[in-house]
Amino acid sequence: KRIMDMSPWTYEKQLILLKEFEGEQALKDIQLWQSPFWVQIHNLPLHSRTRETGWEIGSKLGEVVEVDVAESSVHWGKYLRERVQLDVMKKLIWGKKIAIKGGEQRWIMFKYEHLPNFCYRCEMLSHGLRDCSEGKEEVLSELPTLQYGAWLRGKVSRRGGRDLVKF
Repeated sequence: KRIMDMSPWTYEKQLILLKEFEGEQALKDIQLWQSPFWVQIHNLPLHSRTRETGWEIGSKLGEVVEVDVAESSVHWGKYLRERVQLDVMKKLIWGKKIAIKGGEQRWIMFKYEHLPNFCYRCEMLSHGLRDCSEGKEEVLSELPTLQYGAWLRGKVSRRGGRDLVKF
């Protein structure tokens, strides 16, 4: 249980997929395509940093496991944080336009804690930039123009964001 709660796990910067299963299942029936990640949601107004908003936004990324906000309160840190089961076969999303209270449109950004090897060109978790099959020879010359970068990696924080606000 502790191993599963602490995932995602990596080995040499490659994501290791783990899944709890029933002993009666055949190995061929076990499909590994999801991994839980702590996702940070940046640029949300303070009044939107609630559990309900976290569940709504997180459900657009994958299956929400937990939102790191006390019941019926607002998170006062720099960002809202949630744990989401992501489909590792899909591209990562770095931002999204959402409507907040009053109908105002706001661009929010996502950062991922413990992000493993990741391709900044094709947005997939299956390989790094140097191993990308999409134009491998132009890797170094392309770095300044890529849409993704190391900024997608969120600094790991404690639950409740206690280390995020310094007085």
